[in-house]
Amino acid sequence: MNEETVGAMLLPDAGNQIRHQIFLDINANASKPSKSLATLFDERDRLAKVTRNLLALPWMERYTNLERTTLPKSSGDLFTLMSEGEHPHGLSNRDFDSLFTPDKPVSFNFHGYPWLIHKLVFRRSHQERIHVRGYKEEGNINTPLELAINNQVDRFNLVIDVIDRVPNLGSAAAHVKERMKNQIIECLAYAHEHGKDQDDMSNWKWPYS
Repeated sequence: MNEETVGAMLLPDAGNQIRHQIFLDINANASKPSKSLATLFDERDRLAKVTRNLLALPWMERYTNLERTTLPKSSGDLFTLMSEGEHPHGLSNRDFDSLFTPDKPVSFNFHGYPWLIHKLVFRRSHQERIHVRGYKEEGNINTPLELAINNQVDRFNLVIDVIDRVPNLGSAAAHVKERMKNQIIECLAYAHEHGKDQDDMSNWKWPYS
């Protein structure tokens, strides 16, 4: 290492905003930053600015973590699901109902054990409306989508779950439900035959970003 040379570029310190923008510009060409970092640092993107302004609101700061792209099982932020009397991060019943409504079906897609979410929300009203999809220890050596389907946390099963639980949606969306079931069969068959997920599944990107 002592014989290696490393190029360095020195820039005047112009404050956090300029420093963040330089960081983003450099890494956008070398290694594309995540969308969360772009939202956090990009000073040119109007939508990113609006998002940061919303997250800076006093009542939002308590429930957001700008440094993470995902919420791990051990994150303290999960405790916002608890009532405020049970944990300092807990939401009041009024705030909880304002987010999830007091009587509508709520489906969680949690990449962990479902019972954890049920334990966190056990004091909330109308427990029967809260449904959690999560890890059921199903699967072994599988493709990512195949493993998700086995545990019913994939996109297709989530659509089916919504159709089944939203009143009056079942009959109107019967054709969509059937399409989702066919997609599951097709994806599992492809994974079994080829040992990988279909390219249009693995490489799919949100088209409206």
